[in-house]
Amino acid sequence: MSRFLSTSLIVAISLLVGCSSTPDGQRPVAKTEVTVNYKGKPVEGATITFVASDDKHPAFGITDANGKAWITTYTPGDGAIVTAHMVSITKMQLDPKGNREVKDQEDPEYDPTAPPNMAPPKNMLPNKYQLVTTSGLKAEIKQIDKNEVTFDLDD
Repeated sequence: MSRFLSTSLIVAISLLVGCSSTPDGQRPVAKTEVTVNYKGKPVEGATITFVASDDKHPAFGITDANGKAWITTYTPGDGAIVTAHMVSITKMQLDPKGNREVKDQEDPEYDPTAPPNMAPPKNMLPNKYQLVTTSGLKAEIKQIDKNEVTFDLDD
């Protein structure tokens, strides 16, 4: 009987270890919902990037019409790694009025890599939020059911 219990215990422990919630090489993540407001209004179409200071797996999300986004690290909507993060937020938009003149191939300023008749996209938020090193935005993600983070941006 004791041999049966020992074997059952070993099998049970093996199953529990084998059913870990994080696959090999992946750090634990927790569901993370982010809200972005600029000048008191929700920002639609903003790209949020979470960068853990001790990890190489950034997490991303794009806000909806309510300024909300679910963050993704490994699989869609899985969340951000459980740790402290630096955060950047951008909202890039093409300016239809900013079309460039198409240069002739003989022109010394001709650039074959430049898209014709398109200006570069413009960041619709202040540039300081574009980089994690200048944004001043941080988030601490904890191992809970759902982390909720709100960023109220200003000029």
